[in-house]
Amino acid sequence: FNPLRFGSTQGVDRSTAAIVDAMHQIDFFTTQVGQSAIPVLAARFALCEFGTPGGGLDCSDEPILRRGDDAGFVGVIVSGALTIKHGSTPLYSLAKDDTLGEAIVAVTRNGRIEDDVYVRSPGTMLVTTLQQLEVLNLLAPGEYQRLMDAFVARCIARSITEANYQPVSSTRVEGPFVALVAHDAKKTALQDFCLANRETLARCKLTGTSTTCAMLLEKCSLRSSYKLPSGPLGGDQCLGALIAHDLVDAVFFF
Repeated sequence: FNPLRFGSTQGVDRSTAAIVDAMHQIDFFTTQVGQSAIPVLAARFALCEFGTPGGGLDCSDEPILRRGDDAGFVGVIVSGALTIKHGSTPLYSLAKDDTLGEAIVAVTRNGRIEDDVYVRSPGTMLVTTLQQLEVLNLLAPGEYQRLMDAFVARCIARSITEANYQPVSSTRVEGPFVALVAHDAKKTALQDFCLANRETLARCKLTGTSTTCAMLLEKCSLRSSYKLPSGPLGGDQCLGALIAHDLVDAVFFF
């Protein structure tokens, strides 16, 4: 469990009681996800300090997350605040109840941190990894779905009112923006379609799940513009959000 550069266990609390108490302090879990899901979710999260001396995330002039870092985590801020910067330009702040992490929330694109994240004031964050979310989906699919729905709803609600927060900006998808989606049993059919239409697709900006994007690059030499989470991690909801924002020109579904 090392989503945010935890080289040690300092500043990381995995006790169920502390995590449950933190979840009860924020509206994201008590209202949007639902209090009944908290005991199940607590087993998949850790409570992490940021901006405190010796804590899991150091407080300094250096970003705690850098542009290009792996974004294989999701988090919800319990206290304190973070500032998101593109270069030296502040874009927006994140505080209590705000989310960050993989593409289903904020700050990331293509599975990587898109902008630098700085500590504005010390605090704590509830964090989990994508691996833990996969386990949650297998063991408690109902609670998993409620969590994913809450993440997506929070991201969409804020992106409507704050352009800099959007996981996908309109400039990033300018030109033909095409989504490629396939059931596991139809991946070969999608590959054949992409090979047959490679020249056309090469002139488009493409999106798909991590598995699909890897296939596009390896088998078809096609690069994706934006990587969606896998289906169990909210990829369908993310694609629906892109369509709802009128950012997708075409969807090919196999």
